[in-house]
Amino acid sequence: MTSANLDETCLPCADARKLTPCPGATALWHEVQAQGRALVDREPLLHSIIDRYVLAASDLGNGLARLLADHLGDADISRDIMLSTFADLYRLHPGITDCAARDLSAILRDDPAARDHVTCMLFFKGFQALQGWRLAHQLWQDGRQPLALYIQSRLSQIYAVDIHPAAKMGAGIVLDHATGIVIGETAIVGDDVLILHGVTLGTKDFEKGERHPIIGSQVIIGAGAKILGRTRVGDRSIVAAGSLVLEDTPADVTVAGVPARIVRQKN
Repeated sequence: MTSANLDETCLPCADARKLTPCPGATALWHEVQAQGRALVDREPLLHSIIDRYVLAASDLGNGLARLLADHLGDADISRDIMLSTFADLYRLHPGITDCAARDLSAILRDDPAARDHVTCMLFFKGFQALQGWRLAHQLWQDGRQPLALYIQSRLSQIYAVDIHPAAKMGAGIVLDHATGIVIGETAIVGDDVLILHGVTLGTKDFEKGERHPIIGSQVIIGAGAKILGRTRVGDRSIVAAGSLVLEDTPADVTVAGVPARIVRQKN
């Protein structure tokens, strides 16, 4: 799993957003397990959940494979088959785990409600939906498109997040609250992007080809914003809540309104 390739679409500018570096998947997992043990002491009712997905798991990928298999398995594809499939994906493609670690670290950077990594992993559906999408995306790349679309459907049913498995997304992504997020097939999202609930990265028409937005790195997209067509949003820009973006947006600006216009530009 590699970061989305944005080519020349995002204009370089002075960095105005402080990023939290990820300690790496292995170090992060040790931290998650330590937090899990402390949480069991504070709240014994959560012992079985923490034991299954954290304390008994060998690493972050294994813990996520267990969690997602339990959430997405059903009468059509059992939890055990899901677990075997997901565990193989994490084993064969370690980059998926690396992206998951960056996503998990980014939540504490961007979400004031986040207290620790273990509760974000276990109870934040935006994080879980994103990790499910990463598995579906890998299946799509591996030529298993029907299964990828099945996973997409299950993610939409369980988490109310609908991201096409062919979309391209970087690492350090946060889907905050997440309900109602829709991201289309040809969308590209850069690294360290914060997306609030109700956001649509959609199309202006139903022509085939590259018809969905390109979002730069370190972008913030507010709740309910709609970005349509092959529209480019530059690095470090902010799309205000409820905005409708139909035209390209440069780097380091804030846009707002219907249709959106630049209301602030960083010096």
